[in-house]
Amino acid sequence: MKLKIKEGLDLTQILNIIKYEPPIPPELSGKVIGQFPSFIRKTDEERIQNFSDEYQEMRKFRYFASEKLDGTSCTMYFNQKFGICSRNLELAEGDTTQWKLAREFGLISKLENLGRNIALQGEIIGEGIQKNKYKLKGQEFRLFNIFDIDNYEYLPKSEMLEIAEQFCLKIVPTVFENIELPLTIDELLEIAEGKSVLNTQTEREGLVWVSVDSPERISFKTISNRFLLKYE
Repeated sequence: MKLKIKEGLDLTQILNIIKYEPPIPPELSGKVIGQFPSFIRKTDEERIQNFSDEYQEMRKFRYFASEKLDGTSCTMYFNQKFGICSRNLELAEGDTTQWKLAREFGLISKLENLGRNIALQGEIIGEGIQKNKYKLKGQEFRLFNIFDIDNYEYLPKSEMLEIAEQFCLKIVPTVFENIELPLTIDELLEIAEGKSVLNTQTEREGLVWVSVDSPERISFKTISNRFLLKYE
């Protein structure tokens, strides 16, 4: 049977492609001292297509959606000591972009003095990263999650915003606040399309959705097909 290919068709399962991760630039890679710590959750969200069976149940709740930025994942934490991780690995202290940004914003002392064990999770974007699609000068760390290590759970957005303000950190752009999901996943994927808040000449990579009023946190991502066609 011949497969009819049309624009926007998701070929990930057909081609058995799970995910492509481009090589990390040398200034971001650093010396590895271990695997990503088990006391913190990794930042990679599931695509909404993986929740097709649960989608109608998920529609009972309301969500906020943030722009998914195309950069490199970074986690900075304090758990009796300060540490920095890439998406999958813990990095030794050095002159990498991650450590430079931590020192620039005084995050080492700010986390040590906060009086609790937490992890700041965000995206580093800017010059030298993913072709700098947002045309930024220098590099930025954009916060999207704060993880409570002692309770092994994410902080609510309101508390994340308080700490972000206290630490003088920017967050990823919020695109929607407190909205309902549409009837179908196809409609939701259409909402992922759009221009970046950071640069209106650039297609946004997609959206990350987090529930507002569910008993347990629900989160997932929707990837823009226009972004995939242009950049992947």
